[in-house]
Amino acid sequence: MATSKPSAFGQDTLDAVTHERSLGMPGTFALWLGANVVVTTILTGMFLAPDLSFLHAMTLVFLGSAIGIIPLVLIGVMGQQTGMTTMVLARGTFGRLGATFPAWVNLLALIAWSWIQALLAGMSLDYAVQSLTGYSNVALFTVICEGWSC
Repeated sequence: MATSKPSAFGQDTLDAVTHERSLGMPGTFALWLGANVVVTTILTGMFLAPDLSFLHAMTLVFLGSAIGIIPLVLIGVMGQQTGMTTMVLARGTFGRLGATFPAWVNLLALIAWSWIQALLAGMSLDYAVQSLTGYSNVALFTVICEGWSC
Protein backbone atom coordinates (compact mmCIF):
# COMPACT_ATOMS: atom_id res chain seq x y z
CA MET A 1 0.00 0.00 0.00
CA ALA A 2 1.47 3.35 -1.03
CA THR A 3 1.42 6.24 1.37
CA SER A 4 0.42 9.64 0.11
CA LYS A 5 2.23 12.86 0.85
CA PRO A 6 0.82 14.49 4.02
CA SER A 7 -1.37 17.49 3.38
CA ALA A 8 -1.13 20.77 5.28
CA PHE A 9 -4.88 21.26 4.84
CA GLY A 10 -6.54 21.51 8.25
CA GLN A 11 -3.23 21.48 10.12
CA ASP A 12 -1.41 24.38 11.70
CA THR A 13 2.00 24.59 10.07
CA LEU A 14 3.32 27.28 12.42
CA ASP A 15 4.45 26.21 15.85
CA ALA A 16 4.68 28.59 18.81
CA VAL A 17 8.26 27.69 19.61
CA THR A 18 10.24 28.45 16.44
CA HIS A 19 8.19 31.34 15.05
CA GLU A 20 8.47 34.85 16.45
CA ARG A 21 5.33 36.44 17.82
CA SER A 22 5.80 39.92 16.42
CA LEU A 23 2.45 41.67 16.81
CA GLY A 24 3.60 43.43 20.01
CA MET A 25 1.71 45.96 22.12
CA PRO A 26 0.87 48.50 19.35
CA GLY A 27 -0.30 45.79 16.95
CA THR A 28 -2.38 44.04 19.61
CA PHE A 29 -3.94 47.39 20.61
CA ALA A 30 -4.81 48.15 16.97
CA LEU A 31 -6.25 44.65 16.50
CA TRP A 32 -8.55 44.90 19.54
CA LEU A 33 -9.54 48.50 18.80
CA GLY A 34 -10.52 47.52 15.26
CA ALA A 35 -12.50 44.58 16.62
CA ASN A 36 -14.43 46.81 19.04
CA VAL A 37 -15.22 49.92 16.99
CA VAL A 38 -17.81 48.29 14.76
CA VAL A 39 -21.31 49.09 13.54
CA THR A 40 -23.01 47.12 16.32
CA THR A 41 -21.07 49.05 18.98
CA ILE A 42 -22.16 52.34 17.46
CA LEU A 43 -25.79 51.23 17.09
CA THR A 44 -25.90 49.90 20.66
CA GLY A 45 -24.51 53.24 21.85
CA MET A 46 -27.30 55.00 19.93
CA PHE A 47 -29.85 53.06 21.99
CA LEU A 48 -28.18 54.01 25.27
CA ALA A 49 -27.54 57.71 24.52
CA PRO A 50 -29.72 58.81 21.58
CA ASP A 51 -29.35 62.59 22.08
CA LEU A 52 -25.59 62.86 21.46
CA SER A 53 -24.21 64.47 18.33
CA PHE A 54 -22.52 62.15 15.87
CA LEU A 55 -19.04 63.54 16.61
CA HIS A 56 -19.55 63.32 20.38
CA ALA A 57 -20.90 59.77 20.11
CA MET A 58 -18.03 58.59 17.87
CA THR A 59 -15.48 60.18 20.23
CA LEU A 60 -17.04 58.34 23.19
CA VAL A 61 -17.17 55.04 21.28
CA PHE A 62 -13.51 55.40 20.30
CA LEU A 63 -12.33 56.42 23.79
CA GLY A 64 -14.50 53.85 25.56
CA SER A 65 -13.26 51.09 23.30
CA ALA A 66 -9.64 52.21 23.71
CA ILE A 67 -9.95 52.16 27.50
CA GLY A 68 -12.02 48.97 27.59
CA ILE A 69 -9.55 46.93 25.58
CA ILE A 70 -6.61 47.58 27.90
CA PRO A 71 -7.07 44.27 29.81
CA LEU A 72 -7.47 42.42 26.51
CA VAL A 73 -4.28 43.95 25.13
CA LEU A 74 -2.31 43.14 28.28
CA ILE A 75 -3.49 39.51 28.27
CA GLY A 76 -2.80 39.32 24.53
CA VAL A 77 0.77 40.57 24.94
CA MET A 78 1.32 38.13 27.83
CA GLY A 79 0.03 35.34 25.59
CA GLN A 80 2.35 36.37 22.75
CA GLN A 81 5.34 36.44 25.05
CA THR A 82 4.61 33.12 26.74
CA GLY A 83 2.71 31.22 24.04
CA MET A 84 -0.08 30.47 26.54
CA THR A 85 -3.81 31.06 26.25
CA THR A 86 -5.82 33.36 28.52
CA MET A 87 -7.24 30.41 30.46
CA VAL A 88 -3.76 29.06 31.21
CA LEU A 89 -2.48 32.51 32.19
CA ALA A 90 -5.49 33.00 34.49
CA ARG A 91 -4.45 29.98 36.58
CA GLY A 92 -1.70 32.04 38.21
CA THR A 93 -4.23 34.59 39.41
CA PHE A 94 -7.36 32.54 40.04
CA GLY A 95 -6.02 29.00 40.53
CA ARG A 96 -7.01 25.95 38.50
CA LEU A 97 -10.70 26.08 39.33
CA GLY A 98 -10.90 29.88 39.30
CA ALA A 99 -9.37 30.00 35.82
CA THR A 100 -12.82 29.12 34.50
CA PHE A 101 -13.94 32.62 35.58
CA PRO A 102 -12.58 34.35 32.43
CA ALA A 103 -14.19 31.62 30.32
CA TRP A 104 -17.61 32.22 31.90
CA VAL A 105 -17.28 36.01 31.54
CA ASN A 106 -16.35 35.53 27.90
CA LEU A 107 -19.25 33.14 27.32
CA LEU A 108 -21.80 35.53 28.87
CA ALA A 109 -20.41 38.49 26.92
CA LEU A 110 -20.62 36.55 23.66
CA ILE A 111 -24.22 35.49 24.37
CA ALA A 112 -25.19 39.10 25.12
CA TRP A 113 -23.39 40.37 22.03
CA SER A 114 -25.10 37.73 19.90
CA TRP A 115 -28.52 38.89 21.07
CA ILE A 116 -27.62 42.56 20.49
CA GLN A 117 -26.64 41.71 16.92
CA ALA A 118 -29.84 39.68 16.51
CA LEU A 119 -31.87 42.64 17.80
CA LEU A 120 -30.27 44.98 15.27
CA ALA A 121 -30.83 42.46 12.48
CA GLY A 122 -34.42 41.90 13.67
CA MET A 123 -35.08 45.64 13.62
CA SER A 124 -33.71 45.88 10.08
CA LEU A 125 -35.79 42.92 8.94
CA ASP A 126 -38.86 44.36 10.66
CA TYR A 127 -38.36 47.66 8.83
CA ALA A 128 -38.05 45.89 5.48
CA VAL A 129 -41.09 43.66 6.05
CA GLN A 130 -43.17 46.54 7.40
CA SER A 131 -42.36 48.74 4.41
CA LEU A 132 -43.33 45.91 2.03
CA THR A 133 -46.33 44.39 3.82
CA GLY A 134 -47.32 46.63 6.72
CA TYR A 135 -46.67 43.80 9.25
CA SER A 136 -44.39 44.64 12.19
CA ASN A 137 -43.07 42.33 14.93
CA VAL A 138 -39.54 43.18 16.13
CA ALA A 139 -39.50 40.42 18.78
CA LEU A 140 -40.40 37.72 16.23
CA PHE A 141 -37.84 38.94 13.71
CA THR A 142 -35.16 39.14 16.43
CA VAL A 143 -35.78 35.50 17.40
CA ILE A 144 -35.76 34.47 13.74
CA CYS A 145 -32.46 36.28 13.15
CA GLU A 146 -30.88 34.75 16.28
CA GLY A 147 -32.09 31.27 15.32
CA TRP A 148 -30.88 31.71 11.77
CA SER A 149 -27.40 32.76 12.90
CA CYS A 150 -26.94 29.56 14.92
